[in-house]
Amino acid sequence: MTAIVGGLGLILLSRVLLGIGEAPAFPGSSKATGYWFPIKERGRATTAFDAAAKFSSALGLPIVALAVAAWGWRAGFWTTGILSLLYAAAFWLFYRNPGESKRLSEEVHLGEYL
Repeated sequence: MTAIVGGLGLILLSRVLLGIGEAPAFPGSSKATGYWFPIKERGRATTAFDAAAKFSSALGLPIVALAVAAWGWRAGFWTTGILSLLYAAAFWLFYRNPGESKRLSEEVHLGEYL
């Protein structure tokens, strides 16, 4: 939204809406960790998704900088928006709760990890 709006008020509104949309990310990751990992491994899983969040910022910064340098400031927002939509589509297609997964053993489906 930030890439297409005009004026400071709409830019601020788009950033506030982004923050509202991003707010459930870490609680959602914690919930998924609780579903997918046994108690003894949840600390390592939490560390992995927290580290991935930092790594994505480090990786994304040069990509966005290149887009801004090549096509202007709006291109940075288009780039992150497109990448976010691609990730959201992949997540929607592939993520399942353990009870819905066909790749897990019956013991896991019966709650061994709870």
